[in-house]
Amino acid sequence: MNSLAFLSGSTAEKQAYARHYANQCNQDIDIIVVHGFINSPTALIHTNVPGFKQIRFAEVQRLGNLSHLTSRFNSNGELCLNGLEMKKYHCQNDVTSEIGLLAITKSKSTTDSSAASVAVKQEYELFSLANLFSKVLSDLSNSQHSLSADLLADRFKKFCHCYMDGINRYILPLLKNEHTQKRVSEWNLTQIFQDSFHIIGPIFGYRLPKNLKRQLQLILNFYEKHKHLSDASVLKDKSDYLNYCLTKEMDIVPAIQIKNFWPNDIQWFLDRLNRNRPYLYKKLIPNASMHLIAKWSKKTPDIDGDLEFRYSFSTLERLFAQERTENEKILNGSAQSIYYRYLKTEPNLIPSYFVKTTVLWMCEEKSNLINNITGETTAYVAEQLAHEWIKYARERLQEGKCPHYFIENLNLLEPYKREYLNEACEILAYRINLKEMVQFEFMQEQKQMVEAMNRKTEEFVRQIKVTDLVQVLNDYHQMEQLWYSNNDNNNHKDNALQSCFTILNTLGYADNTENNWIKFRKLIIKNEENIDEEQQYKSPIWNENATPWNPSDIAENLLPIPYLLRITYEQVNREDLNDIRCHEYDAFDIESFQNVVKDLSNPSTIMHSLIATYGPLYTSSLFGNDLTDICTMDSTKKMTKNARQRQLNNTLNVLPKFTPFNRYRMYHINGSTSTNLLHELITLAKKTTRYTIDTEDDYFTHRGALIQIEFIQPESLVLLVGINHLPHRASVSFWLIKSIFQIILDPSNIIFSCGTIHEIHDIDIQTRFRNWHRRNFLPTYDHSTWNIDNLLNTYSNESLENLNHKWSLQMAIAFTFREFHNKFRRKSDLSRHLDLKNTYPPSIISAKEKETVEQMIQYAIDDYLAVTKLLTLRNLDWPKP
Repeated sequence: MNSLAFLSGSTAEKQAYARHYANQCNQDIDIIVVHGFINSPTALIHTNVPGFKQIRFAEVQRLGNLSHLTSRFNSNGELCLNGLEMKKYHCQNDVTSEIGLLAITKSKSTTDSSAASVAVKQEYELFSLANLFSKVLSDLSNSQHSLSADLLADRFKKFCHCYMDGINRYILPLLKNEHTQKRVSEWNLTQIFQDSFHIIGPIFGYRLPKNLKRQLQLILNFYEKHKHLSDASVLKDKSDYLNYCLTKEMDIVPAIQIKNFWPNDIQWFLDRLNRNRPYLYKKLIPNASMHLIAKWSKKTPDIDGDLEFRYSFSTLERLFAQERTENEKILNGSAQSIYYRYLKTEPNLIPSYFVKTTVLWMCEEKSNLINNITGETTAYVAEQLAHEWIKYARERLQEGKCPHYFIENLNLLEPYKREYLNEACEILAYRINLKEMVQFEFMQEQKQMVEAMNRKTEEFVRQIKVTDLVQVLNDYHQMEQLWYSNNDNNNHKDNALQSCFTILNTLGYADNTENNWIKFRKLIIKNEENIDEEQQYKSPIWNENATPWNPSDIAENLLPIPYLLRITYEQVNREDLNDIRCHEYDAFDIESFQNVVKDLSNPSTIMHSLIATYGPLYTSSLFGNDLTDICTMDSTKKMTKNARQRQLNNTLNVLPKFTPFNRYRMYHINGSTSTNLLHELITLAKKTTRYTIDTEDDYFTHRGALIQIEFIQPESLVLLVGINHLPHRASVSFWLIKSIFQIILDPSNIIFSCGTIHEIHDIDIQTRFRNWHRRNFLPTYDHSTWNIDNLLNTYSNESLENLNHKWSLQMAIAFTFREFHNKFRRKSDLSRHLDLKNTYPPSIISAKEKETVEQMIQYAIDDYLAVTKLLTLRNLDWPKP
C-alpha cells in the first residue's frame, strides 16, 4: 500500500459519519496518488520549518506512466522536484465527460503552492435518454455506409473483441477484490456486455442468438401493448435523487514515498513509540512508510514555494486507526462528531487535525483510563469518553499548545488567534450537549424527495384501471410461459406486478413520442420468422451463447444499448481506423487504481454513506397515509405535535406581538449569581405571596432545563433558573438558592401555573380559563383574518363540546387578547447557558448567537408572564379554595 495510491482521511479510518453532524451528506474522499519515491536521506533538503523539506530531483524514482515529475532550481541553485506542477497535472478545469448516456460530468479543480491537495468539484447533469436514443436511431437511419458489408462486419467483430479485452483485462480486475468478489460475479459483466453486442449485432451484419431474439420479441411485444401504463418519471426521479446524493467533491494529493528509511527528525517519534507502545512499534513500523506531499509552509521565500514538501503520515495514521481498541474507536468517533457538530465554523476556530492529534496522544498517554471505561450500553461509554476528550482538548486549548504527534517542536495551535482558541474552549465547556438528538437537514431534504416520489407513484397507481391491471398481469404470466423452457420454468419466481412496472418504466424511460423501441426493433429484427437468416447474416460473434435473463433483467440491460450503439458505430466507421487494439496501461497504474477501488468498496468504509443515501429510500412506504388526511387542514390529529405547532405559529403570527400586563425586572440564577443578589431575593420573597411558576425541558434531551418564577407585584421580579448551571451543592450560593425556593413554596403562598407541576401545590389556570370561557363565550370575534377567526372558533367549539379539553396558553392569549405568543423558541437548546453577560467573554459571542439567546430568554419570560396576564385581566386569580 505504501507505493500505491490509497484512500486517506476520515473515510479510510471509518469515521465518515462524523461529517453528518455538520449536515454534510457525503463522506470526504481524499486520495493519495504516489508519483515516485526516494530511498536515501540525501534526497532531502532541510528547511528552517519543522516537517517541511525540498527534494533533490536527481534522486526521485518515477512510478508508473501516469506520474508527472518536473524540476526547477531553488534559490540556492539546486535542482529540485516541482511540487506545484505535480498538483497542476491533476487539475482539470471545465472538463466535460460522459457517463454512458445517463449524464455528463463537469469537473473543476483548484490548487496552489500552499494547498496540500487538488480540490476537485464535479457537477452531474442528467441526459434525456429518450432524446439521445432518438438521435442515435436517426443518425443510423440517415447514414450512408462508405464501407462494404464485409469490412463493416470485420471491423465490428474486432471492436467487440477489443472492447471485451479491455473489460476482462482492466475493468473486471479493477472491480474485483475481497469485498466485491461475490457481487461482481453475480453481475456477470462479461456476459452482459457480450449480450449487448449480440443485440446490436444485426446492424453490423451478425445474426441474433435464437433464444435472445425470442426474448427480445416477447419483451418488446409486451411493452408495445402496455406502454400506456408506463411512467418514465419514476426512473428520472430516482436518477435525480441519486444525483443529489453523489459525492461531488474530493481531494487528490500527489505524493512522493519515503522508502526504506526514516528521516532523522522523526527519530523522536519512533523512540517514543517504541518506549510507550512497543507492540505497535513492532507491528507497524517495519510495514509502514512516510510520504512527502507538495505544500508550501509560507515561512520560506516565495521563490521556493513551488518546491516545498510537507511530511505526510497518512499510512501510519491509517494503521493506527486499524489497531485501535473498541473504546479507542469510540473515543475517536465521539471527538470527530463533536468537532463537526460544534467546532467546524467559518473561519475555523481550530484545525480538524487537532482532533486527530489529541486522540492519538490520549491513546498513548491515557490508554488505561480509556480502555477501562465500561458501561451497560455503548452510548454510556461514548458519553464518558467524550467527557474525557473534552477535558483533554480544553487543557490543550487553554495552554495554547498542542504538540504534533510525529514531529518534535511543532505546535499545531501556534498559527491560531488566542480569541479563536478561547471561543473553542468555551464551546467545549458550556455548549456541548452529548444527549442532543441531532436532526440532519440533508436527511430531511432526502426524505422529502423520497416522499414526493412516493406520492407520484401513489397517484399513478390509483389512476390505473383494474381491468388494465388484470390484463397486464395475465399477459406477463403468458410471456413467462414462453420465456423459459419447460425444464426451468418452475425455478423463476418473482413479484409479477413489480416486474411488469420495472419493464414498462425502464423501457419507457428510453422511449418517446417517436417510438424509439419500434424503430430499434426494425433495425435488429428484420426477419420476425427467422426465414433465411443464415444466409442474410453471419453467425453471432459468441455463437448461440446468451444469458438466460429474466424479463425485468433484460429490460434493465437494454438501457445502455443506445450508448453502446453510438460509440460502436462511430468507431467502426472512422476513416483513420487501421487497427483496433486495446490500450495498454502500466501495471503499476492499474494496481494503484485497484487499491483505491478496494478502499472505496470496503463495506465498513462506505457503510455510513450508503445509509445516508439509501436510508430514506428503504424506510419510507407507499400508501402510508390517506391523501385526504395529508391535504386536509382539519386533520390535526394525524399531524405530529411539532407540525401542529409550526402550523399554529404560521397562522397566528399576523397578530400583534404579545405584551406583558405589568413591568418587570429579570435575573439569571446560576453558579455566577452573586450572593448579594441572592440575599436581596430572599428578602423580596418574604414580602411576596403570589407567584407564577413555569418549567421548560430541553427540546433535544427532553430533560429539565429551566425554571421560570415571577414574583407577582406592580413591578414584577422574574427569575430564570438554569438547572444545569447551578453552583456546587456544598456552596453558600446553592444554600441561598435553596432558601429562596423554600420561601416561595411555603403552603401559605399562592402559586399559579399553566398545567400542573408535580410535587407543588399550584393553581392550574387551564381549568379556570376553561370555566371562564364556558361562562363568557361569545360566538363571533372580529379577528384580522378569516383563517384565524375560523381557527379560534373551531378551537372554542371543541372546548365547549369536550369537557376534558384544555386550552393551550398560546391559543388562550390569541383568543382573549388577539395577541401572538411566539412558541418558536420552545424547540431550542434551553439547557445551554442563557446568561451571556456573566458566562462568556463578549468577544466570542457572535451577533447571530446573541440574537438567538435573546429570543430564547424572551420566550421563557413570556411563557409565564402570559399566565399572569390571563389570571389578572380575566379575574382568574381568586384565592385557593
